[in-house]
Amino acid sequence: MLQLFADEFFAFWREKEGMRTSEGVRRILDRVELAMRRGERFHPDQLDWASSDQAQAEADFQREVGLEIGAYAKRRRAFHVASRLLQGETNINEIATVMGYFNVEFLEEDFSEIFEINTDEYREQFVDPDQAVVKWEPEA
Repeated sequence: MLQLFADEFFAFWREKEGMRTSEGVRRILDRVELAMRRGERFHPDQLDWASSDQAQAEADFQREVGLEIGAYAKRRRAFHVASRLLQGETNINEIATVMGYFNVEFLEEDFSEIFEINTDEYREQFVDPDQAVVKWEPEA
């Protein structure tokens, strides 16, 4: 499962499986990924559009990636949360804080929208407490 999450970003960036991405799209992918790794909230308005045509860059991104920039960022953020859950990180409040959410409710809303289950259901279905990097016990 972790490989799936990692591969999504790298498939676009490294042009795997016949995917071709332009330099401008790769820059946007990098900026989104950097924000996620830093636990920052990301919005397309944060990009430096001075050196390029914003409308063209957004159209290129949509065409090459298949999602609008904001939707892609939201998806990547949810995937980073899922990765933390798979590793067995226990405190959802800490995950929310580290990933730049205002609170757990916003995290749960985004996560449920992307995965169509909440974080507790996700843990129950996909996290094996014996295999997790950090041990996690389901709440009674």
